[in-house]
Amino acid sequence: MGCPQPIRFTRIVVLIHQRWFALRCRSRLETAAQIGLANRGYEAFVPTRMIFRGRRKKCVEVPLFPGYLFCRYDADIRHRILDVPGVVSILGHGRNPEPVANDEIASLRTLERSGRELSPCAFLSQGQQVTISSGGLRGLQGLYVRHKNVGTVIVSVQLLMRSVMVELLAEDVITFGGRRQDA
Repeated sequence: MGCPQPIRFTRIVVLIHQRWFALRCRSRLETAAQIGLANRGYEAFVPTRMIFRGRRKKCVEVPLFPGYLFCRYDADIRHRILDVPGVVSILGHGRNPEPVANDEIASLRTLERSGRELSPCAFLSQGQQVTISSGGLRGLQGLYVRHKNVGTVIVSVQLLMRSVMVELLAEDVITFGGRRQDA
C-alpha cells in the first residue's frame, strides 16, 4: 500500500492536456508524416478508404482527406510537430491551432472500421441532425440527406470543412427528436 508512482501521475496529466489537431501535409505524404509522428511518440491518424484504380481495377487504399492528417498532442509543443518531414502547418485561426472534437475523430474511426464504402463529399452545414439506430454504426451522429435517391448520412469535420458520406436505409436513422427519418 505505497504511494502511486509519479510516472503514472505525470502520464495522466499529459494525456489530459493532449487534444486532436488537424495537420496539413504535403501532397501524397500523409502516411510518411503519420509514421514520422508515430516515431516521435505522437498518436497520428490518417482516415483512409479503398478505391479501384487503373485499367486492371486494382484496389488501393487512399487518404479520405488528401493532404490532411490528425495528430494528438499538447498544443504547447506545436514546433515539434512542424519539424516532422511532410507536415506543412497546423489548422487553426492565425497562429493558434484549433482542436478537433474527440467525437469527430471517433466518428471517422468508426466509419473507417465499418467496412462500408466511403466517399468524400462537399462540406454541408445545413441538414437534419440524425443518429444511426442500428448496425455497426449505431450511435454515430451526422446529417441525413438524399443522394442519388438513397438515404445518406454525412459525418463532418468542422475544422477541415470536409465531410464523409455513407449510404444507409432510412429505417436505420432516427432524428434527434427521437423520430425515424422518412424515406
